[in-house]
Amino acid sequence: MDLIGLYAALLGILLPIAATSLCLAIYGVYGLRPAFWLSLLNIGLFFYGLGLFSVQLAILTKELPSAHIPPVLSHFGFLGNVLWVYSLPHFFLSVFGAKTRLLHRCLLVAATVAIALLGAVELARGWADPAQIPPLVPLLDRIITVGVIGLSSLLVLAFQSRLPDRNLYRNLVAQLVALVFLLPLIVLEDLGIVRFPGFPNLGFLVAMGIISILSILHARSSLTRPRYLEGGAPSRYFIDRFGISERELEVVEGVLRGLGNKEIADILSISPKTVENHLYHVYQKAGISNRIQLSNLFRADAE
Repeated sequence: MDLIGLYAALLGILLPIAATSLCLAIYGVYGLRPAFWLSLLNIGLFFYGLGLFSVQLAILTKELPSAHIPPVLSHFGFLGNVLWVYSLPHFFLSVFGAKTRLLHRCLLVAATVAIALLGAVELARGWADPAQIPPLVPLLDRIITVGVIGLSSLLVLAFQSRLPDRNLYRNLVAQLVALVFLLPLIVLEDLGIVRFPGFPNLGFLVAMGIISILSILHARSSLTRPRYLEGGAPSRYFIDRFGISERELEVVEGVLRGLGNKEIADILSISPKTVENHLYHVYQKAGISNRIQLSNLFRADAE
């Protein structure tokens, strides 16, 4: 059973490596910002997996007392926490095509620094003796990490009508549904109430696998492509992929300039109703629903 647990933990390392490699390759070829932030998220999962693998290896070789399992996890896991707290909001903002404001940057930096300091305390106090870690330290660590992840996900759900990437929305819903079912198990394992012989933190390991697989699927379906926006105008790839006509392109360019339907109609010498019809056809072709999603679709690809 311990050997199976070791192989399961090894899979928890290999899946994030595969997702990270794919996202970095996509970013290197196409320069899409969401691919960069998604790669950092999966590097965070790699550190989580490394902690789980270390525990499984120590259990298998009988070199790690059960009381030392939580500190070993924290030695690697705090690096994952730092990456997730900093990268997840940036990933969602990049997908929305939004730029971080000064207040947002300050809050993200503050949360990241707090997580890093808490992790440093856990390392310094618990390396030799886990009992020396103040109980408040891991509690604050979990509150900040779960708070940032939960708040980021809930904001995406709340403003999903502005999200141009429906594939990401479906993946996010799938992840949240999986976490809802796994969360009780994760909490009970974290508290030491539930234990599976040979599989410490089984719920967390399964959750990591689901996130990595969905990251790979998202990268393949949404990020493996050239930019939609080049030089401030719709790219040839965007035009060809969605079959945008010349008149529809003129309307889209007006939207990118921030013009309203009436202003676009006056410039093109057509009626506002005709502009609406052209936009509707663009929405249908691009798989979006409104002007906000159209604008965000291009902003997400901006430099």
